Amino acid sequence: MASDPAPRDPAPRKTEADIQTEIVNALCRQQVGVTRINGLAAKTVGGAVVHSYLLYPNQMTVGHSDLIACKRGRAIYLEVKRPGGTPDEAQRRFKAWCEWYAMPYIVVTSADEALQACYDHAILNDYERQHPMPPPLHERQSI
Repeated sequence: MASDPAPRDPAPRKTEADIQTEIVNALCRQQVGVTRINGLAAKTVGGAVVHSYLLYPNQMTVGHSDLIACKRGRAIYLEVKRPGGTPDEAQRRFKAWCEWYAMPYIVVTSADEALQACYDHAILNDYERQHPMPPPLHERQSI
């Protein structure tokens, strides 16, 4: 008698990129401006590492939040993680940098958490909660 194969997980776990896409779509539906920060790093022929951004005044090149959400002159930094994920050391340093400058830094694992963070920090208001924008005719499938 052959043993039954192990049952397959019916839904594969979402990647951080999948979650980011869902968050960007949800925030854009509410007309929130979203900037995705690419933490791109590349090595030159000589071996030097070149980063895609440099954060002043402390010249941070790693650890920046994944997304910046802004509307009506307010902004929050969103670090996207899979459920159960935690920020690494560089991301914790960036969080400390945000706290020093009194800028909201929130770790989120879903579009609902990102929207809630926007309500909590007055990026979105109660009227927008009660009257959400209809979804666009097409949404971005990936970032």
